[in-house]
Amino acid sequence: MSKYISAFPWQIDDGEIMRGNRGMTLRDYFAGRAMQALIQKYAIDQHKLTADTAYDFADAMMKAREAE
Repeated sequence: MSKYISAFPWQIDDGEIMRGNRGMTLRDYFAGRAMQALIQKYAIDQHKLTADTAYDFADAMMKAREAE
């Protein structure tokens, strides 16, 4: 999954200077949402396991998006 897909990018053009930010990756956004749900449901205190599991969910969501 080397393709960078942005979540919440922004761009401002004030007529003189163009400013922007790519935002977080969609994978990071998915992982953050999954981690939030895992912590709320299971009150997990094993941080590395929680983060790894959240990214497993995020990777599955990214793969499902490619199947469309």
